[in-house]
Amino acid sequence: MKKFINSPYAVLLGSLIILVSIDFFLVKESFAYLPYNPNPYLILSVLISAVYGLRVSIVASGSCSLVYLLTLHFNLNYEEVETLFDFQYLSTPLVLSMTSLVLGELRQHSTNKLKLLDLDVLDTAKIQEHLKAKDIVQVKEINELKKRLVSRLETVRSFHDIATSFQSVDESILLQNFIDAISKLFKTNSIQVYIVKELEQSVYQWQGVLNIQFKNLDSLSQEALRLKKQSTLEDVYSLNNFNQSQDFSLMAIPLILEGKIEFLVQIKNIPFLDYIPSNFKISDLYTKWVSSSLVYARNYQNSMKNNIWNDQLQVYQHNYFRDRINEEFNRSKAYMLPLSLLKVKVDTFDGISVSKSMTIRKIICGLLVKSIRKLDYITEGKDQSEYFVVFPIFDAQSVQETWKKIETEFYKLNLHGEKYPIKLSAMVKEFNPSMNSMEDFAGEFI
Repeated sequence: MKKFINSPYAVLLGSLIILVSIDFFLVKESFAYLPYNPNPYLILSVLISAVYGLRVSIVASGSCSLVYLLTLHFNLNYEEVETLFDFQYLSTPLVLSMTSLVLGELRQHSTNKLKLLDLDVLDTAKIQEHLKAKDIVQVKEINELKKRLVSRLETVRSFHDIATSFQSVDESILLQNFIDAISKLFKTNSIQVYIVKELEQSVYQWQGVLNIQFKNLDSLSQEALRLKKQSTLEDVYSLNNFNQSQDFSLMAIPLILEGKIEFLVQIKNIPFLDYIPSNFKISDLYTKWVSSSLVYARNYQNSMKNNIWNDQLQVYQHNYFRDRINEEFNRSKAYMLPLSLLKVKVDTFDGISVSKSMTIRKIICGLLVKSIRKLDYITEGKDQSEYFVVFPIFDAQSVQETWKKIETEFYKLNLHGEKYPIKLSAMVKEFNPSMNSMEDFAGEFI
């Protein structure tokens, strides 16, 4: 019942009752609203059809036509009117039916089209929601990939820095760079380095004088020296002689050079979250890397001791000067030939990086090579700030003139005007026949 009351048929029925009541009680003389145009039944059918569509329009047009004809039937005087089925009376229900059906069809067509459009809108909304969800997922994936890319870039940058720091030929620099790398890896500064002299007797603190008996080392360090490999708590926790002394270390790393343990690195304190296997593997890689670099550095230093030529600076090394200056002195003394010696010194390299100081040294050596004769030769001094130039058969005045040209060319480069000013000084020593030995001539240069 409730469903019928809320339906369009209830609206139609109620409207017909109202129209019939008005016709019966208020306008009796105009039965079926015959004089009115448009007819109220027509208006009702059209409105119902326009609002509710084709199916309701069929019922509305039929119902309104039937009520219209019944009203006419009960109110016509058939003595005056021959028949009800006259165009005058039938035109209204015909127009009513046709108009209602057309409007109902149009309404139904519009309704169906709107439903299709609503379905399209719903499908579009679903697609948009799906695309939005997919876009959110893609944004998350892109951000994750960016994080991974940044992480990989940082890793590559970190390994590049490590690789650069492990290229030195200075043993102490390599060890310090290794300590810095381990310190960054485990986020700790509690690191001690020992020089292992005799495994069964003692080890000595690196750059110090502390002498530690092997038996007094903690269990982890002893195990690392015995096994000749990096050791962690996992390697010693099951040992019978495991002791957790006050000076206990969390990691011990032996540096093995050509099969022999040379250094022992102890790490006393490591944050819990960094004491993980992946960091152990990286530190093991660093250990092998720096061990190889130390071997190469040691071989390089040994080879340089017997080498007379500095390939980087393109000049002779200082040991060549010691060998040749005695020969030049004896020749000059025997034949009374002029002999001069020029000492060029850089006033200071303080505050200047290693790479920049090397550049400056190359510039100085290049200017010297450019300015001297083929007969002359250049050697390194007693340290990296000194350079000696030997001038056979050349007097001191000529050497002074040569030096002035070199000095002028150097200061044209404006190196003296930078944050760390570089200044050169020179000293000329000339052979004198009264000199009895090479030490009288060049003893202070050796």
